[in-house]
Amino acid sequence: MFKSIFCKLVVLVFLINNGVALGAANLVKNGNFEGGSSEWTEWSSTQPWVGGALFEHDYANGSDIWTPEPYPYDGVHTHSQRKGITNIHGGLYQVINVTKGRRYTVSGQWSGGIGGLVLDSNTLAAWYEVIIYDGVASAAQIDAGVEANDVTIAKKTHEGNSVYSFGWETFSGTFTAKSNQITLALKTGKVGDWDAIAAYHDNILLYEFYWPMFVPATTGRGAP
Repeated sequence: MFKSIFCKLVVLVFLINNGVALGAANLVKNGNFEGGSSEWTEWSSTQPWVGGALFEHDYANGSDIWTPEPYPYDGVHTHSQRKGITNIHGGLYQVINVTKGRRYTVSGQWSGGIGGLVLDSNTLAAWYEVIIYDGVASAAQIDAGVEANDVTIAKKTHEGNSVYSFGWETFSGTFTAKSNQITLALKTGKVGDWDAIAAYHDNILLYEFYWPMFVPATTGRGAP
């Protein structure tokens, strides 16, 4: 109970400090994944080099190679992407309507890790990313990387052949909409041999950035 209240207070303080008007609507649908995959599109790399294998998704039970504590993060279902092996890349994305020229803030919690399926981990590189793509992006575009109008909100990388994990952390960032739609993508991937990868996300928020604080959304006033 205390952890749940504390986490909500942390999110509230973040929103206040970053100029988000109280009462504004979260533009991400099913951002806490209580609805499983609802509102999200699952994707795997267009080139799954391991026998046509696809990136797996799990919304309630955790991963067999890394489960962060506490789990679930806030007492509701937490999303887990899991079991990418040898050059498997994948994740989730959601297309969101925004207003061109307005500024937005994105935040949430994430955790992840890799674990060897043999005695020693052989991973050469692994990565975890949260990216805003300009417009409606396809899975192939998301897999290909970022372009000039896209914004990387958060990124973690790991190189080498060691088992790796990071516990729950808050990510956040801002962007200015270049068009009236964006694609919010959660990406996880690795290259190497026979190591499982897991990524968790929870409480994903996307709000229009208002300044001064508490300016009603109906005024249309944005950041200076």
